[in-house]
Amino acid sequence: MAKVDQLLEKNGRRIGDAKAIGIASPGLFRSDGSYRLAANLPFLGDQNLQRHIHEKTGLPTAIDNDANLGGLAEWSVVQTDLLYWVFGGGWGGAWIDKTGQVRFPAVDWDGDDRRLHYTNEPGYGIRWTS
Repeated sequence: MAKVDQLLEKNGRRIGDAKAIGIASPGLFRSDGSYRLAANLPFLGDQNLQRHIHEKTGLPTAIDNDANLGGLAEWSVVQTDLLYWVFGGGWGGAWIDKTGQVRFPAVDWDGDDRRLHYTNEPGYGIRWTS
C-alpha cells in the first residue's frame, strides 16, 4: 500500500478521496474474491486480494478477470455482442452479450476446460492441480 500512497500523494490525492476500488487481474476467481487460479501470478494463488485491499483501505473493493472487465468497458461504448481478447503475459478473453452480461464467467470454475469459453484462460486446467 505504500506505493499506492506515494502515487496518490504525488498526484495530490489520498486514499480517502476514493469511493471504491476495482481490481482487474488475470486469473480465475472464487465467488468470495479469492484466486481460484492465478497462472501468471502464482504468488497470488488462493489469496484473497479483494479482502486484503478492503481491510487495508476500508473501501468497497471488487475484483474480476482483466478480460471480463476490459470487455465490459468496451461494451459500455458499443453495447452489442462483443468478443474481447487480452494479450500480455498470456492470452485470454471474454464474450459479453448484447445485454452486457459476461457469458461463460470463470467464477467458481470447476477445473473442466470445456466449461470455459474458448477465449477465457484456455488450457490452464491441464496444468492445474488440486
